[in-house]
Amino acid sequence: MMKGHQRRAMWVVLCFAAAVTVLWLARPREPVVEGRKLTEWLRDFDKGTGPESLKAAEVIRAMGTNVLPRLVQDLRARDSAVRDALTSTAASLPLVRFQFDSPRARRLRALQAMRALGPLAAPALPELKTFLTEGDTPEVAVHTLRAIGADAVPVLMQAAISRNVKTREVAVSTLGSLGAAARPALPVLVQALRDPERGVRGPAVLAVSQVAETPELLLPELMACYERSQGTNYVWVRYTVAQVVSEFKAPRRQIVAALETMLEDESREVRRVAVRALLRHEPDNVAKVLPALVRNLQTPDKYGFPLRELLAELARHGSAARPALPAVEERLQHPELMVRSAAACAICRIAPERTEEMLGVLTNLLESADSGRKPTLLRDIADLGAPARTLEAQLLVLARMDDWISTEAARALAKIESPKAKETLPAVIAQLRHVNVNNRRRAVRTVATMGAGAKELLPVLKELYDDPAPDVRETARKAVREIEDAVAKKAK
Repeated sequence: MMKGHQRRAMWVVLCFAAAVTVLWLARPREPVVEGRKLTEWLRDFDKGTGPESLKAAEVIRAMGTNVLPRLVQDLRARDSAVRDALTSTAASLPLVRFQFDSPRARRLRALQAMRALGPLAAPALPELKTFLTEGDTPEVAVHTLRAIGADAVPVLMQAAISRNVKTREVAVSTLGSLGAAARPALPVLVQALRDPERGVRGPAVLAVSQVAETPELLLPELMACYERSQGTNYVWVRYTVAQVVSEFKAPRRQIVAALETMLEDESREVRRVAVRALLRHEPDNVAKVLPALVRNLQTPDKYGFPLRELLAELARHGSAARPALPAVEERLQHPELMVRSAAACAICRIAPERTEEMLGVLTNLLESADSGRKPTLLRDIADLGAPARTLEAQLLVLARMDDWISTEAARALAKIESPKAKETLPAVIAQLRHVNVNNRRRAVRTVATMGAGAKELLPVLKELYDDPAPDVRETARKAVREIEDAVAKKAK
Protein backbone atom coordinates (compact mmCIF):
# COMPACT_ATOMS: atom_id res chain seq x y z
CA MET A 1 0.00 0.00 0.00
CA MET A 2 0.99 3.57 -0.70
CA LYS A 3 2.06 5.50 2.37
CA GLY A 4 0.50 8.83 3.35
CA HIS A 5 3.40 11.03 2.28
CA GLN A 6 3.52 9.23 -1.08
CA ARG A 7 -0.19 9.90 -1.62
CA ARG A 8 0.32 13.57 -0.80
CA ALA A 9 3.23 13.80 -3.24
CA MET A 10 1.13 12.20 -5.96
CA TRP A 11 -1.71 14.67 -5.33
CA VAL A 12 0.78 17.58 -5.60
CA VAL A 13 2.04 16.26 -8.93
CA LEU A 14 -1.51 15.75 -10.24
CA CYS A 15 -2.59 19.23 -9.11
CA PHE A 16 0.50 20.72 -10.73
CA ALA A 17 -0.18 18.87 -13.98
CA ALA A 18 -3.78 20.05 -13.91
CA ALA A 19 -2.68 23.67 -13.35
CA VAL A 20 -0.21 23.49 -16.21
CA THR A 21 -2.87 21.96 -18.46
CA VAL A 22 -5.36 24.71 -17.55
CA LEU A 23 -2.78 27.40 -18.28
CA TRP A 24 -2.00 25.80 -21.60
CA LEU A 25 -5.62 25.30 -22.66
CA ALA A 26 -6.50 28.84 -21.56
CA ARG A 27 -4.16 30.27 -24.13
CA PRO A 28 -6.12 31.94 -26.95
CA ARG A 29 -6.11 30.39 -30.39
CA GLU A 30 -3.74 32.12 -32.75
CA PRO A 31 -3.26 32.44 -36.49
CA VAL A 32 -0.86 30.21 -38.38
CA VAL A 33 1.34 31.50 -41.20
CA GLU A 34 3.64 29.26 -43.24
CA GLY A 35 3.00 26.44 -40.79
CA ARG A 36 4.06 28.46 -37.74
CA LYS A 37 1.91 29.99 -35.02
CA LEU A 38 1.98 33.69 -34.24
CA THR A 39 3.79 32.98 -30.96
CA GLU A 40 6.61 31.27 -32.83
CA TRP A 41 6.98 34.26 -35.16
CA LEU A 42 7.04 36.62 -32.17
CA ARG A 43 9.81 34.59 -30.55
CA ASP A 44 11.98 35.28 -33.60
CA PHE A 45 12.21 38.91 -32.44
CA ASP A 46 14.50 37.62 -29.67
CA LYS A 47 17.16 36.95 -32.32
CA GLY A 48 18.20 40.57 -32.78
CA THR A 49 18.33 42.08 -36.26
CA GLY A 50 19.10 38.88 -38.13
CA PRO A 51 17.13 37.36 -41.02
CA GLU A 52 14.74 35.56 -38.63
CA SER A 53 13.72 38.85 -37.02
CA LEU A 54 13.31 40.55 -40.39
CA LYS A 55 11.14 37.70 -41.64
CA ALA A 56 9.02 37.90 -38.47
CA ALA A 57 8.48 41.62 -39.06
CA GLU A 58 7.42 40.88 -42.64
CA VAL A 59 4.89 38.27 -41.46
CA ILE A 60 3.49 40.62 -38.79
CA ARG A 61 2.98 43.36 -41.38
CA ALA A 62 1.17 40.88 -43.63
CA MET A 63 -1.18 39.97 -40.76
CA GLY A 64 -1.93 43.66 -40.27
CA THR A 65 -4.30 44.92 -37.58
CA ASN A 66 -5.66 41.40 -36.99
CA VAL A 67 -2.76 40.77 -34.60
CA LEU A 68 -3.28 43.93 -32.52
CA PRO A 69 -5.62 42.36 -29.93
CA ARG A 70 -3.04 39.67 -29.21
CA LEU A 71 -0.20 42.23 -29.08
CA VAL A 72 -2.16 44.44 -26.68
CA GLN A 73 -2.81 41.38 -24.51
CA ASP A 74 0.91 40.60 -24.45
CA LEU A 75 1.73 44.22 -23.64
CA ARG A 76 -0.50 43.88 -20.56
CA ALA A 77 1.25 40.70 -19.41
CA ARG A 78 2.38 41.02 -15.81
CA ASP A 79 4.61 38.97 -13.59
CA SER A 80 3.02 36.46 -11.22
CA ALA A 81 4.76 34.52 -8.47
CA VAL A 82 2.48 31.51 -8.97
CA ARG A 83 2.97 31.50 -12.71
CA ASP A 84 6.73 31.89 -12.32
CA ALA A 85 6.82 28.91 -9.98
CA LEU A 86 4.77 26.77 -12.35
CA THR A 87 6.80 27.68 -15.45
CA SER A 88 10.15 27.16 -13.75
CA THR A 89 9.04 23.78 -12.39
CA ALA A 90 7.62 22.74 -15.77
CA ALA A 91 10.87 23.64 -17.46
CA SER A 92 12.74 21.29 -15.10
CA LEU A 93 10.53 18.28 -15.87
CA PRO A 94 11.92 16.13 -18.70
CA LEU A 95 8.51 14.94 -19.93
CA VAL A 96 6.93 18.40 -20.13
CA ARG A 97 7.06 19.84 -23.63
CA PHE A 98 5.29 23.14 -22.93
CA GLN A 99 7.30 26.35 -23.53
CA PHE A 100 6.22 29.27 -21.38
CA ASP A 101 7.32 32.81 -22.15
CA SER A 102 8.03 35.29 -19.40
CA PRO A 103 5.73 38.35 -19.24
CA ARG A 104 8.71 40.63 -19.91
CA ALA A 105 9.63 38.70 -23.06
CA ARG A 106 6.02 38.92 -24.25
CA ARG A 107 5.94 42.68 -23.65
CA LEU A 108 9.18 43.28 -25.54
CA ARG A 109 8.05 41.16 -28.48
CA ALA A 110 4.71 42.99 -28.59
CA LEU A 111 6.52 46.32 -28.80
CA GLN A 112 8.76 45.04 -31.59
CA ALA A 113 5.78 43.65 -33.48
CA MET A 114 3.92 46.96 -33.16
CA ARG A 115 7.03 48.70 -34.46
CA ALA A 116 6.93 46.40 -37.49
CA LEU A 117 3.28 47.39 -38.07
CA GLY A 118 4.18 51.07 -38.05
CA PRO A 119 1.15 53.37 -38.55
CA LEU A 120 -1.14 50.32 -38.50
CA ALA A 121 -0.45 50.05 -34.77
CA ALA A 122 -2.09 53.43 -34.07
CA PRO A 123 -5.19 51.81 -32.44
CA ALA A 124 -2.84 50.58 -29.68
CA LEU A 125 -1.76 54.11 -28.72
CA PRO A 126 -3.88 54.22 -25.53
CA GLU A 127 -2.18 51.05 -24.32
CA LEU A 128 1.25 52.42 -25.24
CA LYS A 129 0.45 55.62 -23.36
CA THR A 130 -0.27 53.56 -20.24
CA PHE A 131 2.87 51.51 -20.78
CA LEU A 132 5.00 54.66 -20.80
CA THR A 133 4.11 55.33 -17.17
CA GLU A 134 3.66 51.77 -15.89
CA GLY A 135 5.90 49.64 -18.11
CA ASP A 136 9.41 48.49 -17.30
CA THR A 137 10.95 49.45 -20.70
CA PRO A 138 9.36 52.80 -21.65
CA GLU A 139 12.33 53.76 -23.86
CA VAL A 140 11.60 50.69 -26.04
CA ALA A 141 7.98 51.82 -26.31
CA VAL A 142 9.16 55.20 -27.59
CA HIS A 143 10.88 53.50 -30.52
CA THR A 144 7.56 51.86 -31.31
CA LEU A 145 5.87 55.26 -31.20
CA ARG A 146 8.48 56.55 -33.65
CA ALA A 147 7.41 53.85 -36.12
CA ILE A 148 3.74 54.75 -35.72
CA GLY A 149 4.50 58.30 -36.81
CA ALA A 150 2.45 61.49 -36.62
CA ASP A 151 -0.49 59.87 -34.80
CA ALA A 152 1.85 59.19 -31.89
CA VAL A 153 2.81 62.85 -31.31
CA PRO A 154 0.47 63.39 -28.29
CA VAL A 155 1.83 60.27 -26.59
CA LEU A 156 5.42 61.25 -27.42
CA MET A 157 4.79 64.64 -25.84
CA GLN A 158 3.90 62.85 -22.64
CA ALA A 159 7.02 60.71 -22.95
CA ALA A 160 9.14 63.84 -23.37
CA ILE A 161 8.29 64.89 -19.81
CA SER A 162 8.65 61.42 -18.31
CA ARG A 163 10.62 60.91 -15.10
CA ASN A 164 12.74 58.36 -16.97
CA VAL A 165 15.75 60.16 -18.48
CA LYS A 166 16.25 57.67 -21.30
CA THR A 167 12.56 57.91 -22.20
CA ARG A 168 12.75 61.71 -22.39
CA GLU A 169 15.89 61.52 -24.52
CA VAL A 170 14.45 59.09 -27.05
CA ALA A 171 11.05 60.85 -27.12
CA VAL A 172 12.58 64.25 -27.82
CA SER A 173 14.79 62.80 -30.56
CA THR A 174 11.78 61.00 -32.07
CA LEU A 175 9.68 64.16 -32.13
CA GLY A 176 12.50 65.88 -33.99
CA SER A 177 12.64 63.11 -36.59
CA LEU A 178 8.93 63.65 -37.32
CA GLY A 179 9.62 67.22 -38.46
CA ALA A 180 6.66 69.45 -39.17
CA ALA A 181 4.23 66.71 -38.09
CA ALA A 182 5.46 67.24 -34.51
CA ARG A 183 4.90 71.01 -34.52
CA PRO A 184 2.24 70.81 -31.76
CA ALA A 185 5.04 69.50 -29.52
CA LEU A 186 7.24 72.59 -29.97
CA PRO A 187 6.50 74.01 -26.48
CA VAL A 188 7.52 70.67 -24.95
CA LEU A 189 10.74 70.66 -26.98
CA VAL A 190 11.58 74.22 -25.94
CA GLN A 191 11.04 73.12 -22.34
CA ALA A 192 13.45 70.23 -22.96
CA LEU A 193 16.17 72.78 -23.75
CA ARG A 194 16.14 73.45 -20.00
CA ASP A 195 16.25 69.77 -19.00
CA PRO A 196 18.80 69.07 -16.25
CA GLU A 197 20.19 66.12 -18.23
CA ARG A 198 22.65 66.80 -21.07
CA GLY A 199 21.43 63.65 -22.82
CA VAL A 200 18.06 65.33 -23.26
CA ARG A 201 19.26 68.86 -24.05
CA GLY A 202 21.35 67.85 -27.06
CA PRO A 203 18.51 66.04 -28.87
CA ALA A 204 16.19 68.92 -27.89
CA VAL A 205 18.42 71.41 -29.73
CA LEU A 206 18.25 69.33 -32.91
CA ALA A 207 14.54 68.63 -32.49
CA VAL A 208 13.69 72.32 -32.16
CA SER A 209 15.54 73.07 -35.38
CA GLN A 210 13.75 70.23 -37.19
CA VAL A 211 10.23 70.94 -35.92
CA ALA A 212 9.97 74.75 -35.75
CA GLU A 213 8.75 76.50 -38.88
CA THR A 214 11.25 79.33 -38.32
CA PRO A 215 13.82 78.01 -35.81
CA GLU A 216 15.75 81.29 -36.09
CA LEU A 217 13.09 82.87 -33.88
CA LEU A 218 14.16 80.51 -31.11
CA LEU A 219 17.75 81.80 -31.12
CA PRO A 220 17.39 83.30 -27.58
CA GLU A 221 16.21 79.93 -26.19
CA LEU A 222 19.03 78.10 -27.98
CA MET A 223 21.65 80.49 -26.67
CA ALA A 224 20.20 80.20 -23.15
CA CYS A 225 20.66 76.44 -23.49
CA TYR A 226 24.24 77.07 -24.68
CA GLU A 227 24.98 79.26 -21.65
CA ARG A 228 23.51 76.69 -19.26
CA SER A 229 25.73 74.01 -20.75
CA GLN A 230 29.17 75.34 -19.84
CA GLY A 231 31.86 72.92 -18.69
CA THR A 232 33.57 69.92 -20.22
CA ASN A 233 30.63 67.61 -19.51
CA TYR A 234 28.38 69.61 -21.83
CA VAL A 235 30.63 70.07 -24.88
CA TRP A 236 28.29 67.99 -27.05
CA VAL A 237 25.30 70.20 -26.17
CA ARG A 238 27.20 73.40 -27.00
CA TYR A 239 28.55 71.86 -30.19
CA THR A 240 25.01 70.93 -31.26
CA VAL A 241 23.80 74.49 -30.57
CA ALA A 242 26.73 75.82 -32.62
CA GLN A 243 25.91 73.49 -35.52
CA VAL A 244 22.24 74.52 -35.52
CA VAL A 245 22.93 78.25 -35.21
CA SER A 246 25.59 78.06 -37.93
CA GLU A 247 22.86 77.13 -40.41
CA PHE A 248 20.75 80.21 -39.62
CA LYS A 249 20.81 83.06 -42.13
CA ALA A 250 18.71 85.73 -40.37
CA PRO A 251 18.45 87.82 -38.27
CA ARG A 252 22.08 88.33 -39.26
CA ARG A 253 23.13 90.71 -36.47
CA GLN A 254 21.87 88.42 -33.67
CA ILE A 255 23.35 85.34 -35.31
CA VAL A 256 26.77 86.99 -35.70
CA ALA A 257 26.64 88.05 -32.05
CA ALA A 258 25.83 84.48 -30.99
CA LEU A 259 28.67 83.06 -33.09
CA GLU A 260 31.10 85.63 -31.70
CA THR A 261 30.24 84.36 -28.21
CA MET A 262 31.16 80.86 -29.34
CA LEU A 263 34.60 82.01 -30.52
CA GLU A 264 35.56 82.05 -26.83
CA ASP A 265 34.28 78.52 -26.14
CA GLU A 266 36.66 76.17 -24.34
CA SER A 267 36.05 73.48 -26.97
CA ARG A 268 38.08 73.62 -30.18
CA GLU A 269 35.28 71.93 -32.11
CA VAL A 270 32.74 74.57 -31.07
CA ARG A 271 35.18 77.33 -32.01
CA ARG A 272 35.76 75.74 -35.42
CA VAL A 273 32.03 75.69 -36.18
CA ALA A 274 31.74 79.33 -35.10
CA VAL A 275 34.71 80.40 -37.23
CA ARG A 276 33.37 78.81 -40.40
CA ALA A 277 29.88 80.19 -39.87
CA LEU A 278 31.15 83.71 -39.18
CA LEU A 279 33.25 83.68 -42.33
CA ARG A 280 30.15 82.76 -44.32
CA HIS A 281 28.40 85.82 -42.92
CA GLU A 282 31.45 88.09 -43.10
CA PRO A 283 33.92 86.56 -45.58
CA ASP A 284 36.25 89.56 -45.51
CA ASN A 285 36.43 89.84 -41.74
CA VAL A 286 39.25 87.35 -41.16
CA ALA A 287 40.72 89.48 -38.40
CA LYS A 288 37.70 88.75 -36.18
CA VAL A 289 38.21 84.98 -36.25
CA LEU A 290 42.01 84.86 -36.30
CA PRO A 291 42.39 84.71 -32.48
CA ALA A 292 40.09 81.67 -32.38
CA LEU A 293 41.94 80.06 -35.30
CA VAL A 294 45.28 80.57 -33.55
CA ARG A 295 43.89 79.21 -30.29
CA ASN A 296 42.62 76.16 -32.15
CA LEU A 297 46.02 75.68 -33.71
CA GLN A 298 47.75 75.88 -30.33
CA THR A 299 45.46 73.29 -28.72
CA PRO A 300 47.49 70.12 -28.13
CA ASP A 301 46.63 67.33 -30.51
CA LYS A 302 48.19 63.90 -30.42
CA TYR A 303 47.30 62.70 -33.91
CA GLY A 304 47.49 65.84 -36.02
CA PHE A 305 44.48 65.35 -38.32
CA PRO A 306 42.50 68.35 -36.97
CA LEU A 307 45.70 70.42 -37.12
CA ARG A 308 46.06 69.74 -40.84
CA GLU A 309 42.52 70.97 -41.41
CA LEU A 310 43.16 74.09 -39.33
CA LEU A 311 46.37 74.85 -41.21
CA ALA A 312 44.57 74.43 -44.53
CA GLU A 313 41.85 76.78 -43.26
CA LEU A 314 44.43 79.44 -42.41
CA ALA A 315 46.12 78.91 -45.78
CA ARG A 316 42.86 79.67 -47.58
CA HIS A 317 42.91 83.19 -46.12
CA GLY A 318 46.33 83.89 -47.61
CA SER A 319 48.09 87.06 -46.50
CA ALA A 320 45.07 88.08 -44.38
CA ALA A 321 46.16 85.35 -41.95
CA ARG A 322 49.68 86.81 -41.53
CA PRO A 323 49.12 87.62 -37.81
CA ALA A 324 48.79 83.86 -37.28
CA LEU A 325 52.17 83.15 -38.88
CA PRO A 326 54.07 82.57 -35.59
CA ALA A 327 51.54 79.91 -34.55
CA VAL A 328 51.83 78.25 -37.96
CA GLU A 329 55.64 78.27 -37.74
CA GLU A 330 55.45 76.45 -34.42
CA ARG A 331 53.79 73.54 -36.22
CA LEU A 332 56.90 73.08 -38.35
CA GLN A 333 58.30 71.36 -35.24
CA HIS A 334 55.31 69.05 -34.75
CA PRO A 335 56.29 65.36 -34.33
CA GLU A 336 53.86 64.28 -37.06
CA LEU A 337 55.36 64.69 -40.53
CA MET A 338 51.97 65.40 -42.12
CA VAL A 339 51.41 68.38 -39.80
CA ARG A 340 54.82 69.79 -40.74
CA SER A 341 53.91 69.41 -44.41
CA ALA A 342 50.60 71.25 -43.94
CA ALA A 343 52.39 74.00 -42.00
CA ALA A 344 54.97 74.49 -44.76
CA CYS A 345 52.23 74.73 -47.39
CA ALA A 346 50.26 77.18 -45.23
CA ILE A 347 53.31 79.43 -44.90
CA CYS A 348 53.69 79.41 -48.70
CA ARG A 349 50.14 80.79 -48.96
CA ILE A 350 50.31 83.23 -46.06
CA ALA A 351 53.83 84.55 -46.77
CA PRO A 352 54.61 83.91 -50.48
CA GLU A 353 58.07 85.43 -50.09
CA ARG A 354 59.03 82.37 -48.04
CA THR A 355 57.96 79.84 -50.68
CA GLU A 356 61.49 78.85 -51.66
CA GLU A 357 62.40 78.23 -48.01
CA MET A 358 59.30 76.09 -47.47
CA LEU A 359 59.90 74.11 -50.65
CA GLY A 360 63.23 73.10 -49.11
CA VAL A 361 61.33 71.88 -46.06
CA LEU A 362 58.96 69.92 -48.29
CA THR A 363 61.88 68.38 -50.18
CA ASN A 364 63.37 67.08 -46.93
CA LEU A 365 59.98 65.75 -45.85
CA LEU A 366 59.52 64.00 -49.18
CA GLU A 367 62.85 62.24 -48.78
CA SER A 368 62.12 61.07 -45.23
CA ALA A 369 58.44 60.14 -45.64
CA ASP A 370 57.52 56.47 -45.69
CA SER A 371 55.26 54.98 -48.37
CA GLY A 372 52.19 55.48 -46.21
CA ARG A 373 52.72 59.24 -45.86
CA LYS A 374 54.14 60.05 -49.28
CA PRO A 375 50.73 60.23 -51.05
CA THR A 376 49.42 62.87 -48.63
CA LEU A 377 52.64 64.85 -48.95
CA LEU A 378 52.40 64.67 -52.75
CA ARG A 379 48.83 65.99 -52.60
CA ASP A 380 50.03 68.90 -50.45
CA ILE A 381 52.70 69.73 -53.03
CA ALA A 382 50.20 69.44 -55.90
CA ASP A 383 47.89 71.96 -54.19
CA LEU A 384 50.68 74.57 -54.29
CA GLY A 385 50.48 74.60 -58.09
CA ALA A 386 53.13 76.24 -60.29
CA PRO A 387 55.27 77.60 -57.38
CA ALA A 388 56.18 73.98 -56.52
CA ARG A 389 57.75 73.38 -59.94
CA THR A 390 61.23 73.43 -58.41
CA LEU A 391 60.41 69.99 -56.98
CA GLU A 392 59.98 68.60 -60.49
CA ALA A 393 63.07 66.37 -60.37
CA GLN A 394 62.02 64.59 -57.16
CA LEU A 395 58.48 64.15 -58.47
CA LEU A 396 59.74 62.63 -61.73
CA VAL A 397 61.74 60.01 -59.82
CA LEU A 398 58.66 59.00 -57.84
CA ALA A 399 56.43 59.04 -60.91
CA ARG A 400 58.62 56.52 -62.73
CA MET A 401 58.53 53.97 -59.93
CA ASP A 402 56.55 50.76 -60.40
CA ASP A 403 54.35 51.57 -57.45
CA TRP A 404 50.91 53.04 -56.80
CA ILE A 405 52.63 56.17 -55.42
CA SER A 406 53.72 56.91 -58.99
CA THR A 407 50.16 57.96 -59.84
CA GLU A 408 50.15 60.54 -57.03
CA ALA A 409 53.49 61.89 -58.24
CA ALA A 410 52.15 62.11 -61.80
CA ARG A 411 49.11 64.00 -60.54
CA ALA A 412 51.39 66.42 -58.68
CA LEU A 413 53.39 67.05 -61.88
CA ALA A 414 50.17 67.75 -63.78
CA LYS A 415 48.93 70.12 -61.07
CA ILE A 416 52.17 72.12 -60.96
CA GLU A 417 51.93 72.34 -64.78
CA SER A 418 55.25 70.62 -65.36
CA PRO A 419 56.23 70.30 -69.06
CA LYS A 420 57.47 66.80 -68.24
CA ALA A 421 54.13 65.56 -66.87
CA LYS A 422 53.48 63.57 -70.07
CA GLU A 423 56.62 61.51 -69.46
CA THR A 424 54.88 59.90 -66.47
CA LEU A 425 51.84 58.63 -68.41
CA PRO A 426 53.24 55.11 -69.06
CA ALA A 427 53.70 54.57 -65.31
CA VAL A 428 50.14 55.79 -64.65
CA ILE A 429 48.74 53.53 -67.38
CA ALA A 430 50.59 50.60 -65.80
CA GLN A 431 48.85 51.29 -62.52
CA LEU A 432 45.42 51.64 -64.17
CA ARG A 433 45.96 48.21 -65.77
CA HIS A 434 47.62 46.65 -62.72
CA VAL A 435 46.62 43.09 -61.81
CA ASN A 436 46.05 44.19 -58.19
CA VAL A 437 42.61 45.76 -57.80
CA ASN A 438 43.85 48.02 -54.99
CA ASN A 439 46.42 49.58 -57.33
CA ARG A 440 43.75 50.14 -59.99
CA ARG A 441 41.40 51.56 -57.37
CA ARG A 442 43.96 54.07 -56.07
CA ALA A 443 45.11 54.98 -59.57
CA VAL A 444 41.66 55.70 -60.98
CA ARG A 445 40.71 57.79 -57.94
CA THR A 446 43.87 59.84 -58.31
CA VAL A 447 43.50 60.30 -62.08
CA ALA A 448 39.92 61.51 -61.50
CA THR A 449 41.34 64.60 -59.78
CA MET A 450 43.94 65.44 -62.47
CA GLY A 451 41.56 67.48 -64.60
CA ALA A 452 42.47 68.34 -68.19
CA GLY A 453 46.00 67.03 -67.60
CA ALA A 454 44.63 63.48 -67.80
CA LYS A 455 43.14 63.93 -71.29
CA GLU A 456 45.46 61.32 -72.84
CA LEU A 457 44.38 58.77 -70.23
CA LEU A 458 40.72 58.77 -71.33
CA PRO A 459 41.00 55.63 -73.54
CA VAL A 460 42.58 53.66 -70.68
CA LEU A 461 39.95 54.88 -68.24
CA LYS A 462 37.21 53.70 -70.59
CA GLU A 463 38.79 50.24 -70.56
CA LEU A 464 37.92 50.17 -66.85
CA TYR A 465 34.21 50.34 -67.65
CA ASP A 466 34.43 46.52 -67.70
CA ASP A 467 36.59 46.17 -64.58
CA PRO A 468 35.54 43.29 -62.26
CA ALA A 469 35.34 45.70 -59.28
CA PRO A 470 32.08 47.73 -59.27
CA ASP A 471 33.63 50.73 -57.48
CA VAL A 472 36.47 50.88 -60.04
CA ARG A 473 33.93 50.86 -62.90
CA GLU A 474 31.89 53.63 -61.29
CA THR A 475 34.93 55.77 -60.44
CA ALA A 476 36.26 55.36 -64.00
CA ARG A 477 32.99 56.64 -65.47
CA LYS A 478 33.01 59.56 -63.05
CA ALA A 479 36.65 60.32 -63.89
CA VAL A 480 35.93 60.35 -67.62
CA ARG A 481 33.04 62.79 -67.15
CA GLU A 482 35.11 65.13 -64.97
CA ILE A 483 38.16 65.06 -67.25
CA GLU A 484 36.04 65.70 -70.36
CA ASP A 485 34.35 68.62 -68.57
CA ALA A 486 37.73 70.03 -67.59
CA VAL A 487 39.02 69.69 -71.17
CA ALA A 488 35.94 71.45 -72.55
CA LYS A 489 36.24 74.22 -69.94
CA LYS A 490 39.90 74.76 -70.77
CA ALA A 491 39.13 74.97 -74.49
CA LYS A 492 36.76 77.91 -73.98
